[in-house]
Parts: sequence; structure tokens; C-alpha cells
Amino acid sequence: MGSVFKAKVTRPMPAGATIVTRGGQQWAEWRDASGKLKRARTAGPKASRPGIIVEAATFTAKFRDGAGVVRKVATGCRTREAAKRVLADLEARSEKVRAGVLTPREAEVAEHLPTPIVDHIADYLKALANKRGKGAHLTVSKTHVENVRHSLGEIAEACGFKTLRDLDRQKVLDWASESLRRPDEAITRKDGTVRIRKAPGPRTINAKLIAFAAFGKWLFDSDRLIENPFARLEKLDESDDVRRRRRAMAADELRSLLQIARLRPLAEYGRSTVRSPRGSWPSKSRATWHKCPLTADTIAEAAARGRSLVRPELAERLELQGWERALTYELLLTTGMRKGELASITVGDVDLSDDTPVVTLRGIHAKNGKRSTIPLRPDVAGHVRDWLADRGRRLAAQGKVLGADDRL
Repeated sequence: MGSVFKAKVTRPMPAGATIVTRGGQQWAEWRDASGKLKRARTAGPKASRPGIIVEAATFTAKFRDGAGVVRKVATGCRTREAAKRVLADLEARSEKVRAGVLTPREAEVAEHLPTPIVDHIADYLKALANKRGKGAHLTVSKTHVENVRHSLGEIAEACGFKTLRDLDRQKVLDWASESLRRPDEAITRKDGTVRIRKAPGPRTINAKLIAFAAFGKWLFDSDRLIENPFARLEKLDESDDVRRRRRAMAADELRSLLQIARLRPLAEYGRSTVRSPRGSWPSKSRATWHKCPLTADTIAEAAARGRSLVRPELAERLELQGWERALTYELLLTTGMRKGELASITVGDVDLSDDTPVVTLRGIHAKNGKRSTIPLRPDVAGHVRDWLADRGRRLAAQGKVLGADDRL
């Protein structure tokens, strides 16, 4: 026969609490907001952090499941009568498992059905953020987790999904169709101006459908659903939703990019100013002038002007910053490494002594989890060699030495 009880839980030590010893045990005493004296037993000297032991606000059910294992399940009920009704349902389900009416998996799924959908989404996002692939490194970025959070929340709210019982494939498909027909929306800002929020395109809607299908698969894999109701969601046609066509950079475009990256920090200080069109602002207002935009034709002149306007030590620091940016772009473009992979490269991972200079990418940092050796073009290797030599000289001037474990 099962039972219901309020478990003992540990809470943080209340502010202003004093510790007293009564009957050989330590107790915390404090006054609440109304001035009433409160008392609770402390967690004890072996606890990892100071705290008090109090009774939980809700009841826990203790019963023997269909496999004969004693389990404790939080009921979420604040009254004993409601908790006993939950216990009765759990015991009835266990009897059906013992009788062969329900499988253990079906019984476990039934326990998750009344849980709010927001709790399942929170558990899924936590599992997604901690997902690790080959090389035991995290495979999902924080940005992707936030995008998934927004997508799941939007669909769940639009379709009225409160618990797993409410999940319906057709409602999600109807949401996708309605989203595609949604007109552009005019948004009025606080300053009275109006901006137009464009309606989502097929590619945006499909990305959210994929996120919800992955959520359904996780619910199935974690024994929260018998099947994934969104396993084969029909995606919208994206053939007419071409946003950007990718192409390789031409050689002159690459040279222009590297030049601009190197000159940009100094050029920002050398941008010329022009007067703005006459308006209603005061004569000394910042709005009476603005900085001219930088272009490929004017950036060299602006950089030279900026070098003459700033202090020599600042000019040196800005030139170094531009050199680092240009080298970063050059390495990314010529090796195919991703930003995170390049950021993991240390001085010891670079071998410039051989006739074929290479960079070693460790498996723990590679996306595929495999260690790889990436060859460097001779001209790029020369640029890296110059960068390391200059960096070594700068560290030596500070009494430091460039080590193999230092980042490139």
C-alpha cells in the first residue's frame, strides 16, 4: 500500500538568521517579514553550504511500480486528499502493468502526460545545450538554443499546447499555412515612427517545423511519448524563397577584403566630416555634421589621416589590430577552418619549419571530432611567421616569452 508525505528539503539560510543549539542539534532562528519568529533545523556541518531543512510545500507519493520497485513521485499537490488521488492513479497504472494491460513504457509515458509543455521544453533545451558530439565537445551553440526556444514557444502558444495530451500534428500544419498567409505588419515605435515587420517566408517557417519535429523525437527517445507525432511534417516549398546565392570570392575581392580589414581600425579615426542638411536642431548640436562613410577607394586615405591624428602608441595598437584581423580572415579563407576551430589553435599547433607548413587541429576542437593536419599556403605561412616573430618581440620587450600553449 502506497503513502503520501511531505519530503524534507534544504533551503538557503535566511538572511539575519542566528544559529542556536537545542538538544544537541543546531537550529536556525529568524523573523519573517511580519516579525514572527521562525525556527528550523540546520543542514549540519557536513553540508556543502549553509542551509535549513524544511518541509516541502507539496506532497510526494511513495508506491511500488509494475516492476515491483519502490518509487517516489512528486504529485505537485498541496493537499493530502489531492495527493492521494494521484497516488491511486499511480497504483492503478502499476496494477495494469503487472496484469499485462499496459507495458512499462506506456506506464512511464502516462506519468508525463499531465506535465506542462513548458517544463518539457525547458528539459529539452537543457539537453540540447549539453549535447556533445565526437571529441566530447559541445555541438550546439547558444544562439541555436535560443532560436529553438523561440520556435518551440511560438508554435506551442499559437497551437494552444498546454500539456503533451494537446499535441496535434494537424494544428502545427495549420499554423504553418496561416503563417505563410500572414500579411506584413506595421509596428509603431515609441518615437512615433512606423516600421514594417515582414511576414515570415517558407524557409523561416520550415526551420521552426524542423525544430518542433526534433522536439517530438526527443520526447519519444526520453520515454515521454509512445511515438513522435511530428516525425514527417510536410515542409513548405522553398524554391521561390531564394534569399542569397552563395559564390566563391574572386582574387581581387579577397585582396580588397584583406586590405580593408587591415586599414579599417586606423581609417575609423581618419574619416572626414561633412555638414548635415539644415534642420531644426541647435547650431552646436551633434546632428549638424556626420562622418563620411568609408569605401574601398577612400579607406587608404582615411587610414593615413587617422595615423597622423592619433598618438603614436594608439596608432601602433590600431595597426596591430588591423594586421590581426587581416590574418584571421586570410587563415579562415585559405584553410576552411571555422571561427571556433581557428580560435583553438595554439603556437604549438603550427609547424612552419618544414617545406610543407601545416596547422594541426585537435579532435576536441574540430566539428567532426577528428584530429586533422591542414596545410598552409607558402604565402600564408610567411604571414603567420611574420606575425609570430613580431609577437615574440613584443612579449620579449615586456620580459615574457611566447609559449607553445599560447593562442595563435
